[in-house]
Amino acid sequence: MPARPDWLLRLPGIIDCLLSLSAPVVDRRTVERVFQLKRRRAIELMHELGSYRRGRHFVLDRDVLIRDLKRMRTGAEFLWEQRRQQRLSEEFDILRKHASLDRLFFLGFQPRKTIRLTHAPNGICVEPGRLTITFRRPEDLMEHLFALAQALVNDSEDSPLSTCFRQCEEECRAVPYLRLDPDPPTV
Repeated sequence: MPARPDWLLRLPGIIDCLLSLSAPVVDRRTVERVFQLKRRRAIELMHELGSYRRGRHFVLDRDVLIRDLKRMRTGAEFLWEQRRQQRLSEEFDILRKHASLDRLFFLGFQPRKTIRLTHAPNGICVEPGRLTITFRRPEDLMEHLFALAQALVNDSEDSPLSTCFRQCEEECRAVPYLRLDPDPPTV
């Protein structure tokens, strides 16, 4: 039997393509193109779907094939595969959010310990409506940003700084600019 997940989620497009055909039967080459299968897989699928011999070739009745595919599209296997694909997509979205942190590992910024916002690292000052990062070199800035990102991921929802972030979230949404001072002002 062909690997259904390869073409199962494409059933709506496959059905549309078959509906646009004018021929009353579908041969192996058409199955190969429409289902995007190799020759052997197309033959196996045709036999599974009840192909019959017409001359020297096996064919499928187009209307019967469309009816069977529509039934598959409303079946449990298609719905299960659709849900599985949706869960995978959601998991990949979560992984993409953390991918920027992973890129920092390749740059050499390895976490030294679990960082929490309750104890912000030196050089990072968090106040309601204001975040200040003090650095001397670009590498220092990257380390501080990485530490801040880790702290935001690791911090609990009920920590004092997380509560502070939630309280001033509306105020901080419309920040007109981001100013990065390479050297802190001397007092």
